[in-house]
Amino acid sequence: GECLASVKEMNINQLDEPLEPTRMTHPVAKTKREVLSWNVQHTMWHCGQLALIKRLVDERLAFIP
Repeated sequence: GECLASVKEMNINQLDEPLEPTRMTHPVAKTKREVLSWNVQHTMWHCGQLALIKRLVDERLAFIP
């Protein structure tokens, strides 16, 4: 929601601008482009974690084709 709204308002030149200062610095990203890339990767990491948990809880671990 909020992230997509912010991206829609940006032009391509703004992606290389530094992040807005906050109380905590971002652990990886220094620019807006880097933080958007990190956000997608971080989300996919958690999707993978949830998929593994779902498989352990809901489905038996059988590797039969």
